[in-house]
Amino acid sequence: MYTNNLKRRVSEHLSGKSGKTTMKDICWKLISYESYIDQSDATGREKFLKGGSGRKYIVKQLSNYLKR
Repeated sequence: MYTNNLKRRVSEHLSGKSGKTTMKDICWKLISYESYIDQSDATGREKFLKGGSGRKYIVKQLSNYLKR
């Protein structure tokens, strides 16, 4: 999700005060983030990454970290 305060957003996720996806499993760690000047660019990128092709892209890019 787009935010202008990454530290606050991570804290919300870790405390369970965030979206339904992260509330399922609070044991997670931030391993990557991207920054954008325009909110529309950030939300467009987020939309891509949450889709099928974007998820495949994430797994490919982070394959060393995400070894299954």
